[in-house]
Amino acid sequence: MAFEENFANILHTKSDPKTITVAAFDFDGTISRGDSFWRFLFFSAPKLKVLKVGFSHFFPAFMSIFLPSKYADNAKESLVNDLFQGKTVDEAVQLGEDFAKYLVKSRLKPQTISRLRWHQLKGHEVVVVSASPALYLRPACKYLGIDNVLATEFESDAGFLTGKFKGANCRGPEKARRVAQWLEGRPKSFVWAYGNSANDSQLLAFADIGIRVDRQDISKAPKEI
Repeated sequence: MAFEENFANILHTKSDPKTITVAAFDFDGTISRGDSFWRFLFFSAPKLKVLKVGFSHFFPAFMSIFLPSKYADNAKESLVNDLFQGKTVDEAVQLGEDFAKYLVKSRLKPQTISRLRWHQLKGHEVVVVSASPALYLRPACKYLGIDNVLATEFESDAGFLTGKFKGANCRGPEKARRVAQWLEGRPKSFVWAYGNSANDSQLLAFADIGIRVDRQDISKAPKEI
């Protein structure tokens, strides 16, 4: 949705002190360059093992392009189960911390970071919404000064990862649902959202202003807010 189409809403937002402004960002391809999940798999386990496990789930993952999203979710959870089941929480947390440092150092998109900083300087509440694991997104977002992360959670029991997701994979419509749930009980909100793919379409539609970063230059601050 174009910025100009919402100019009246933005002016109304400015005049209403009870309204808070929220900026929701997808991560992979929006804040970071490319996919982070597969990079994390190769970071966390021997490459040969990742390739072997990945190949065993290649067909269902490929078919998920043509079939309902639950197939993609199941394939992803199967990868997590094969590679992370039985790891200690402490070990997983350390992997997440180490990978987060790599992401922040090497994989961020300057134009998105520029827009993110603009929102932060304006005092807007920033939230990252992603299908990628919260295990490394939370520490990565802390480096960026972001406290709010809605992402795919890994389940643990008695100090060990079970290899299952805790809740749903935060993908597609789940992103919009998570943001709506997160906003419940808060003051009236004016929401910006940023994404880069069809998996972000519901999130962008949910927002007052939804922006595809692959179709619009966001390196410069909006002229009005």
